[in-house]
Order: sequence, then structure tokens, then C-alpha cells
Amino acid sequence: MRFLVEVSFPTEAGNRALQDPKFLEKLEHGLKSLNAEASYFCEKDGERTANIVVSFANPDMIPVVAEPFFQDFGARVKLYPVMLLDDLKRGVAQWQALARKEQPVIQ
Repeated sequence: MRFLVEVSFPTEAGNRALQDPKFLEKLEHGLKSLNAEASYFCEKDGERTANIVVSFANPDMIPVVAEPFFQDFGARVKLYPVMLLDDLKRGVAQWQALARKEQPVIQ
């Protein structure tokens, strides 16, 4: 399942991380080890924020992804399940088929 992982770095923790000369190297290594599909960096609510798209085969990957950011950077981590347009198309088609049969979507 594909997730958007939002990682926000509080100012002090972000300042400390940026003072580490290997910060970008560590970040790049982490993104590669997660097999990130994409990563975007921005400011959100006054904090340095990374938005990373990853796919999880199983929910037990959540700590694998989140803990390094908690432990190494004191970051806040949020995970959002996300879809591609093709995923949305399939989901809407399934919902429409169930709705036509007047069956409950969630059982």
C-alpha cells in the first residue's frame, strides 16, 4: 500500500541536524533504503518538512520508516494512505458496482 509520509522537524532539531556535515548523505541513504518513490521538501507550519512517498508490503514497515526520524531527528511523523489515479478509478468503479446492486459498501 502506498503512503505519503510527512516528516516535520522542529526548529531546534532541524538546526542540529543541519549542522551535521553528513546530514544530506544520511538523508539520501535513508530515502534510498526506503525505496522512496518520491520526496519533496518544504516549509509547513513554520517547520522544515519532508513529504516522502513509499509503498509498504505490510503494516510492520511503519516503525521501520518512522523510528529513524523519531530517534535521529526528533521529528514528528504522519502517515497518510494515498492512491494513484488508476487506483482511484478502480476504487470508484468497485463502489459504483456495489451501489448499483444496493449492497452495503462496508460489511
